Amino acid sequence: RQMMEWFAPFKDHPLFGKIGNLDYYSLVENGPAYVFDDDKIQKSGIYGGFRAQDAVDDNLELLESFAKLSGFRAFFQQQQPYYLSLTEQFQADTRPENIQKWLESQFPAKYQSYKVFFSPLGAGKHSARMYESNGFRESVMFISGPNRYEKKSDSVSIQAIKLSRSLFTEIDHAYVNPVSDNYAEDIKLALPELTSWYKGGGYNTPYATFNEYMTWSVFVLYALDTYSKEEYRFIKNHVEEFMVSKRGFYKFKGFSDELTRLYKNKNESQTVADLYEPIISWLKKN
Repeated sequence: RQMMEWFAPFKDHPLFGKIGNLDYYSLVENGPAYVFDDDKIQKSGIYGGFRAQDAVDDNLELLESFAKLSGFRAFFQQQQPYYLSLTEQFQADTRPENIQKWLESQFPAKYQSYKVFFSPLGAGKHSARMYESNGFRESVMFISGPNRYEKKSDSVSIQAIKLSRSLFTEIDHAYVNPVSDNYAEDIKLALPELTSWYKGGGYNTPYATFNEYMTWSVFVLYALDTYSKEEYRFIKNHVEEFMVSKRGFYKFKGFSDELTRLYKNKNESQTVADLYEPIISWLKKN
């Protein structure tokens, strides 16, 4: 609310006339690749960028002008206690170290660093990137802040579960996708047409559709191992409803149930990564 009130006097700035037409991801993702040097915005020297289209670079003068006119940097410093509280809530609710430990027990990938960017103004558009430099591997995610899940109709534990899900289903792309790469041709053959599997949108290839089925189903497996029976039942029902009704992955329940069956019946030495062949065989039959 404070941020929206702070924005109001500057709504006629030229930046706002343009921002509605900018691609969300190309703006938000590329932001962390820049830093302030006094009133100038410059590349950070750490990241070259996260999207090929760089809406920050394309609008550098407008962003600098707005930051100076609005006193944004002073406002940002004043709000540090609020941002810190969100960071602490995020850590407590998601327990990222537990997620990392579980994923690394189930997949071959290993990462030395997780980096999560979120904003109190985030609107549910999430994404993930993986980087490697001189043997150092980092998983970078962009998600909504904890405040997005603060609903009076939900208990504190349910809010924490929904936040954890938003993190998990981005972070596990860094583990699921590399294994999927080994089965790309098999996945393509298993999903010769997508219309009965996906309503259409941002995942219009067999590979992309499979990875969404897999990443969300893997969260259900994590929930099975991590949460209470009551919480697991909520998560299973919530994820199935969300994936089928809201996202249009029509056969998610069947896919997730089969992966869960395979997981429960695997050998002790097997991991989720070992279940790719049988779940792809199931795809071919369905």
